[in-house]
Amino acid sequence: MNLLETTPTTLGKPLSTGISTLVLPDLHEHNIAKVKQSIDSFISSARKYGTASVIIDGSNSTVTLPEITFKLILDYIAIGLKSAHVQRAARVQFSNTLHEAQAKDSFSTIERTLRPSFQSEEFETVIEANAWLSVFS
Repeated sequence: MNLLETTPTTLGKPLSTGISTLVLPDLHEHNIAKVKQSIDSFISSARKYGTASVIIDGSNSTVTLPEITFKLILDYIAIGLKSAHVQRAARVQFSNTLHEAQAKDSFSTIERTLRPSFQSEEFETVIEANAWLSVFS
């Protein structure tokens, strides 16, 4: 179910699993404000529904941002998830190896800082991510 159809990110919460999905859009300078707004909406919805597990899918996202801006977005997502009391994030890898390395670094830092109350893992597919999170449901 897409609750935020008018924004670049989507929140899907299958009732049977309790797992929400954040699908990242293409990230460019011209849509940063809209991306931030939709991340805020996603976090607000996750907080409202008491979401404990999230899949972050960046596998189809094209990123043309400077490295520091991309890192700030990733950090913003991770901190937002923590503020919404999300306990686990399964991140589907970016297809670009540089962006994947940056994402891995950001989430590893957040996880180390927020342990033991936040876990994250990265996966190659949404199916793998969902399988990992399903163990906790």
